[in-house]
Amino acid sequence: MQIKYHVEPNKERSLCASMPTDGMYRTIAEYLGWAQQTVRQTIKRWQCQGLGGLWEAPGRGKKRTWQQEDWQVVEKCLGQNRRYSARQLSQKLFEERQIELGAEQIRRLLKKRGGVGNVSATVQL
Repeated sequence: MQIKYHVEPNKERSLCASMPTDGMYRTIAEYLGWAQQTVRQTIKRWQCQGLGGLWEAPGRGKKRTWQQEDWQVVEKCLGQNRRYSARQLSQKLFEERQIELGAEQIRRLLKKRGGVGNVSATVQL
C-alpha cells in the first residue's frame, strides 16, 4: 500500500506533467490517485499551454455573498449579553443586511473565526 501525502494541486499537476508518459497513464493515475482521463487532460494542457496550463484558472469556485461589514453585524450580535443560535444569526443578518447565509455556513464562519461562545473579535475572513 502506498501512502499518499497531501500536495498542493498545482504541484501535483506539475509532477504529473514531469513524468514520462509513453502510454503509462494508468501507472501515473494510480500513483497520484487520479482518474486516467485527468492525467491525460493534465498532460495535454501542459503540452498545449506550457507551465501556465497547469495553474488553476482565476474565478474558480463560488464567490462570497457577504462582505466584511456583514460579518461586523454578526460580531455586534455576539457582543451582546444574549446567546444566538446559528439560525437566529442567519435570520438577523438577512433582516439587517439582506444577506442570505445558511445556519451551517454561519457555523463554519464562526469556527474559522476561532471565537468561543459570545466572545467578540475582529477577524479578516
